Amino acid sequence: MKTVFFYGLFMDRDLLIEKGLNPQNIKIAYLQGYQLKIGEKATLAQNGQACSYGTIMDLDSNALIKLYASDGVQDYFPMTVQASTMDGASVEAISYILPINKLSGKNSEYATRLAGIARKLGLPENYIHEIKTWI
Repeated sequence: MKTVFFYGLFMDRDLLIEKGLNPQNIKIAYLQGYQLKIGEKATLAQNGQACSYGTIMDLDSNALIKLYASDGVQDYFPMTVQASTMDGASVEAISYILPINKLSGKNSEYATRLAGIARKLGLPENYIHEIKTWI
């Protein structure tokens, strides 16, 4: 099992279950020093003043490899991050990042779906507002 920090649509447990995964130990978390960027897809970019929210969860290593081999997400690469849970615990996790030079276009539908997931998870209102600026 691997602990993963998701910040895009994959932070939705139900979506992962639809894809045949079995996420465990799901918690709301954030990454200090990273800013969410949305184009056709989402990525994180280092920014010392920013904070990005999402979920951490445990997933089977093979299922995770299969997830990121699927269409549309093959360009994401794993990076070790230090996530913080809402109760202040620090957790080492893997997060899959799209290189910023591969982020292009605009996808209002993606941003709208992401804002809905963020609301469903109870992420902070100011963060939901930030996501909506990409619509």
